[in-house]
Amino acid sequence: MAGLPNNRRKIKAFKDTCVIYYSRTDKCWVAHSLRMDQIGAGDCVVEALAELIKAVDHVLHCAQRDATLGVLREAPAWVRAKVTNAQKLPAEVYEIAYKMVRGEWPEKFEPEFKYPKNRRFVSEITEELMV
Repeated sequence: MAGLPNNRRKIKAFKDTCVIYYSRTDKCWVAHSLRMDQIGAGDCVVEALAELIKAVDHVLHCAQRDATLGVLREAPAWVRAKVTNAQKLPAEVYEIAYKMVRGEWPEKFEPEFKYPKNRRFVSEITEELMV
């Protein structure tokens, strides 16, 4: 198979799972990736998730430019354990966080989903990379 023309690139998908929980110590919501051990924090679930998406995106793009960078580093056992009894985060919340990161969500409209602070959520993170 011949290579792709210079103006066309393949898209490679990267998938990770994150757990989102309220940190009483830090007094904020934390989204923590399980395969990359990256975090995002915010005053609400969607803000923490958006910050995590930014972090994952940044690491992946840096790794594309520098093949010596390690991307995968498993989250600590205490973080992975938080997945137990975690609820699946509604896909719509992930979509809003993703749009916020990409500048596709209206800045004047701040979504704030109210969840009890004793709840935990799990969500998939998917990034498409040009390779």
